[in-house]
Amino acid sequence: MASRTVVLINPDREKPLIAPLGLDYLAATLRHAGYEPELLDLAFESDWYAATNQAVSKRDLLAVLILIRHLDDGLYNSQTFFLPKSRTLIEYLRSKTKAPIGVIGGAYSLVPEAILRFCRADFGIANDPEAALPTLLEAIESGDGYVGVPNVGWIEGKAFRRNPIKTARVDGEWLAERRLIDNVRYFNESGVTRFETKRGCAHNEVYSTDPITRGNSVRLRPAEHVAEEVERLATRGIYSLYADDTRFNDPREHALEVCRAMAERKLRDRVRWYATCTPKGLDAELAEAMEAAGCQGVELYTDSGDADQLRRMKHTHTPEDILTAIESCRRYGIVVISEVQIGGPGESRKSIERTLGLMKASGPDMINIHYGLRVYPNTPLGNAVQTVTPLRNNFHLRGAIYNNESLLRPVFYIESLLGRGVEEFIEELIDHDPRYLFAFRKEVDKTYNYNDPTILTEAILHEGHRGAHWDIWRRLIYRLPPLSLNGDRPSRGKRRPRRVVQSAEAGVAV
Repeated sequence: MASRTVVLINPDREKPLIAPLGLDYLAATLRHAGYEPELLDLAFESDWYAATNQAVSKRDLLAVLILIRHLDDGLYNSQTFFLPKSRTLIEYLRSKTKAPIGVIGGAYSLVPEAILRFCRADFGIANDPEAALPTLLEAIESGDGYVGVPNVGWIEGKAFRRNPIKTARVDGEWLAERRLIDNVRYFNESGVTRFETKRGCAHNEVYSTDPITRGNSVRLRPAEHVAEEVERLATRGIYSLYADDTRFNDPREHALEVCRAMAERKLRDRVRWYATCTPKGLDAELAEAMEAAGCQGVELYTDSGDADQLRRMKHTHTPEDILTAIESCRRYGIVVISEVQIGGPGESRKSIERTLGLMKASGPDMINIHYGLRVYPNTPLGNAVQTVTPLRNNFHLRGAIYNNESLLRPVFYIESLLGRGVEEFIEELIDHDPRYLFAFRKEVDKTYNYNDPTILTEAILHEGHRGAHWDIWRRLIYRLPPLSLNGDRPSRGKRRPRRVVQSAEAGVAV
């Protein structure tokens, strides 16, 4: 009998780790279709060459798929490009297996042709791999090729071919299995494990990639399925979770249904979870329901506190919505980090002052400032930028502006009328407020998301900290104990904030 084994590879090794949630859901779909998924998780391998060789060499495999979630770290101050590592991995796989090699993930969905040419994979699957992979595997088994298989792209001769996009249903109860990745280990080594309540994004901000990578139609998982999945993870001793939705509270009624289903199972006694939310619709009723279901914190897509800038960025919320959302969360003890984007089209120093003034007035627990907008293709901003070529002729652009018309490598938009010294201007407005996470070029390791921040990793591995990475930073800054289930609620406290710095050799908190 021909092999039905498919090897799914997670190549991400950046610290702190982020669990490859999509592979867990994809594996459940493959099992449901009668295939045998296996995981090669290079995040936990010290010698990835040996681990890859053991996983694929001298084996009859139907296909090998590599997850590529990000093109780069998305940070103007560092601009770390991830794809060379994936290309090296694919080159090594070529020498060890004759099985077709494909790529999946958000990065491929953004720039499919450029990634196939750069990484030299046989094919790629855009958007939801669950919608295509079972059909694609049948085509591989029968030798029918890729034509007619939704979401699939490939290079034929010198031409790039791609089939129409089809989104996946996410209402299958088998998605709650969570049996492929080692979720307990990710919880212990990254501080948090993820789950999904919906897929897709109907928002279309000028820079947003979510409608491209997750689909522009929102598909809802039944609330009971979500609660069942969270309960299964809690049974394994996992008590810190993150709702991996583009916006948990949109649609608002579904968020309420999920919270009620979790509350009915009394999951607040067993887990603490975090969510990304839009300010619009995050009112007292929803905040109360989230808290009753165990919500610990909210990552709020604020972006700007200036009404005109919000309109230019194509947001649907207002500064008043931001104030309401933060006040509602504070009322019910939910910690908030406000995500701020600075430097977009039309940004001025006045709009920056209004934004940071609103942050001061509203009082979120943490504020994360992103300076410079990463420009991705097929977004409204990317489409506008690509009308002026070559890129080096656009005075608003920074980064890889030479021989990079596909925007594969990091390119950032910074409003040129802001002039020089903007980062210093922001630093002056922040005025040493410890709530701010600002990836200033002189302080690369202060940011909380990528680039191997040693302090954060040490706090998780050796001090027992759990939770969203930004909330762990908050605890370190305010000298708060690790997250626990014993009545733990957010507290800014009156403790003296400690300054968190990083030495050249290792992380040192003082």
